[in-house]
Amino acid sequence: DSKFDSFDSETKKGVNGKADVVKCDDCGYKGGETINYRSQWYGNDAVAATCTEKGKEATLYWRDKDGTIQHKDGAEKKELGHNYVLAEGTKVTCLTDGEEYVNYRVCTRCGTPTGDIKNTIKITSPGKHDYQLVAFEGAEATCQHKGLSYKECKVCHEKLYDDNGVLYTEVTDMVAHTASDKLANVKEATCTEEGYTGDVVCKFCGEVMKPGEKTKMVDHTPVDVEAKAPTCTEPGVTKGTVCSVCKKVLSAQETVPALGHDPKLVNAKDATCTEAGYTGDKVCTRCNVTLEKGKDIKALDHNFVKGVCSRCDAKQPGYMPFKDVKTTDQFYSDIMWAWENGIVEGDDTGMFRADSKLTRAQVVTMLWRLYDKPTAKTAATFTDLTQDWYKDAVAWAVEKGIVNGVGNNKFAPNETCTRAQIVTMLWRLNGSQKVTPTINFTDLTQDWYKDAVAWAANNGITKGDGASHFYPANDCTRGEAVAFIHRTAVLGK
Repeated sequence: DSKFDSFDSETKKGVNGKADVVKCDDCGYKGGETINYRSQWYGNDAVAATCTEKGKEATLYWRDKDGTIQHKDGAEKKELGHNYVLAEGTKVTCLTDGEEYVNYRVCTRCGTPTGDIKNTIKITSPGKHDYQLVAFEGAEATCQHKGLSYKECKVCHEKLYDDNGVLYTEVTDMVAHTASDKLANVKEATCTEEGYTGDVVCKFCGEVMKPGEKTKMVDHTPVDVEAKAPTCTEPGVTKGTVCSVCKKVLSAQETVPALGHDPKLVNAKDATCTEAGYTGDKVCTRCNVTLEKGKDIKALDHNFVKGVCSRCDAKQPGYMPFKDVKTTDQFYSDIMWAWENGIVEGDDTGMFRADSKLTRAQVVTMLWRLYDKPTAKTAATFTDLTQDWYKDAVAWAVEKGIVNGVGNNKFAPNETCTRAQIVTMLWRLNGSQKVTPTINFTDLTQDWYKDAVAWAANNGITKGDGASHFYPANDCTRGEAVAFIHRTAVLGK
């Protein structure tokens, strides 16, 4: 019968859904079952191997997912070979002779014989029965009554009859007490009561033939009573033992006091100028129960001092930090961006001084602040770093490969930074990319800064004077510096 509800186009439904197809014209399938692409089975053309002839496994048929019927011929199976055993001869009985074959054998699978059927050994019969008395079931002789028996041959179990065909019977005498195979009144000793080995009794009447003896009580059988760990609110108990037989407590359990809660403050959050805080919840570290809920803390609001919040360093909107900077100035947006990002601070008089010269230490410090004042792994080894305010910045710049010094293990922190030097620092900070220049400045006379100037010009960081001059040796002003850094920062984003 088919295992599926659908049938192939090569089959047709018969009675009760059975396939009437005999053979598929496409692949020769003769199984008479549906071939579904999700199933596989063997056809009915398997041939079993015999002792002398090879067999063949059944052919496997299946349908691919595209609907094509496939098949694979079954593998050939080798012949089994004969399994010869010695043929059974004529059994000897009490009254008739028998015989056994010497080397005549027969295959257990196909019945093929081998050997000489005439080569036998004669077995001589004793010519008589060897009778013994056998009690009728339920009529055995006991210590209380006689028994009734008949005679039966020990060898062939044939019963003895007289000439008239009447079964020979014989009344047997009563027997003495006979010990039972099983002791009576056996009792195991426990930890509370003595035991008893058991009585030997007659299996017929139950009379005690040999009394048993008492046995001593045995030791207790201890089993553990598991400990229970204390919790924050409930006491525990230590491990104990009891006897598994009598349940007597052998070692008592002791009470362990409750631990009590172990509070810890969690979820605490400090209030900031713009965000509310939270005092935190008291939670037990052991049982995770919240012991006390916290309270919300209002946001602190900014505390602006000279345009900067004393708490979070946020810049005050609309605040003008420098007396000498106007909204119409050339570098106004660059200066304000640098101030808002903590890159520049101005001098003690509240002036920015955009046209003032900039030292090498000041430029490196601006770049260091741009990257949030990272800490270098090692300090700089220049011998002319005399002031602490720029030492960390110089160490970071050396580690990043932004500066190399001016020779003789000196950095020259107080020397004025040139336009070529600051552009080279920015170029190195951005991976020292070599580009084909799109602006051909005519005043680039030294090779060490040419690639840096070309990169800066191509990325809109500098345009020179618009008349093919970059002025690499000119001192870089504070206004030009923040403009260069601002444009580079925008490029990085």
